[in-house]
Amino acid sequence: MKNIDQAPWWVKVVYANVSRRKVACWLTIVCAVFTLYCFPWSRYSDAPLVAQIFVFDDWEWFLSMLPMTIWYWVALIWIDRHGSW
Repeated sequence: MKNIDQAPWWVKVVYANVSRRKVACWLTIVCAVFTLYCFPWSRYSDAPLVAQIFVFDDWEWFLSMLPMTIWYWVALIWIDRHGSW
């Protein structure tokens, strides 16, 4: 990022070592995919394959990943609007 000094602290924390928008988008997408993976799908399906693929059966991981994904996404929007790439 070019102007990280002008960014709020919550943007600096997320993208302090990210220098390109492509990397920031990739980080946000991977975080969103992992958040969806952490959803306890095995609670809502009786298929054994679902229980083998989706190993999370409680809400703990999903509820910890969801705010982080939103944080990455909102910080990316802030950087895009303020032209800091």
